[in-house]
Parts: sequence; C-alpha cells; structure tokens
Amino acid sequence: MRNEAITIIGQANDWYNIVTSSGTKGWVHTSYVSVSSYQQNVATRGGNSAPRQEEKDVLELRTDIVEEAKKYLGVKYVYGGSSPSGFDCSGLIWYVFKNHGINLNRVAADQAKQGTWVAKENLVAGDLVFFDTRGTGSYINHVGIYIGNGNFIHASSGSSARCVVISDLTTGFYQKTYMTARSVF
Repeated sequence: MRNEAITIIGQANDWYNIVTSSGTKGWVHTSYVSVSSYQQNVATRGGNSAPRQEEKDVLELRTDIVEEAKKYLGVKYVYGGSSPSGFDCSGLIWYVFKNHGINLNRVAADQAKQGTWVAKENLVAGDLVFFDTRGTGSYINHVGIYIGNGNFIHASSGSSARCVVISDLTTGFYQKTYMTARSVF
C-alpha cells in the first residue's frame, strides 16, 4: 500500500521481508520501499531487549567487540569450534559477544533471528552480517562482524583461507551472497 508504514524484519539480496501495520507479512522489492527511520534495541546481559543505552557506551562496546575479534585473526577454522584454539563462523561471534556479556545463539541461522534488522547502507562496526554461501538466497549459513569501511571479520572455511580473516563486503563473493544484517546493541 502506498505511503504505509511497515516494519522491515529481514532482507535477502534486493528484497525486504516486511510486516504491515495490519500484521500481514510478505516480501517487497527494495526499490518500492523508502527507509526513513528505524528503531534499535539494546541487548542486555541476559540477551533480552531493553531501551537504548547511552550512545557513548554502545560505541565503546562496539569498538571493544571489533578489537577483540581482531585478536583472533589467523586462528584456524575448526567446524563446531568456539574457542581461541579454533573457531567456526558462528563460534567466533558467539565467543566474542559472550566475552562482552551478550548472549547469542550458537548457530548462524539462529543468530540472524536475534537483535534488530539493519539496512546494509546503515551498517555500523559491531553489527552482524549474514550470508548464504551456497548462493541459493534462501538459507543463512555464514556470519561475520562488520568492522567498518565495507569490511567484516569472520572465520572462513574457504579453500584460500581456513582461518579468521577480514573480507570485503562490497565486492565479489560476499557481496553476491549477502543476506541480511542485525544489531544486538
């Protein structure tokens, strides 16, 4: 409906998953939506949502999370790994956020259901970015932490780098397989 307020609950490539004010759910192409504002929640130590904290506190927490994740650059990829001896993608996210008092689910597809949706153009360091690396556009199987300047950090299982690396979100493979982003702050 024209000029109707909607809630965007997800994104897959050029499509928004939406809920209308009457509760109807569906998908709409991004070209038909004008994003004017969004509401953001803060995850508490218990993992529940609460009113937004002071901007300074959130920015410091985001910075701390990114800096901690960078400490693990080069740590080997281990399927099911969730410690500095080896990480898989969601294990890295789970471990880093847990160390900062934020409880997340353990699997990427479940992590993508937590927090608040963020438009790709509004990403802030510390936001979670999700992918369908199979390229089907229908299943989230990879996650990383956005670190700014179009880059994200993640535990890669790719043949060229089976370790924690920084990759470009704006071109190539990860641009094509990007699904959605979430903020848990």
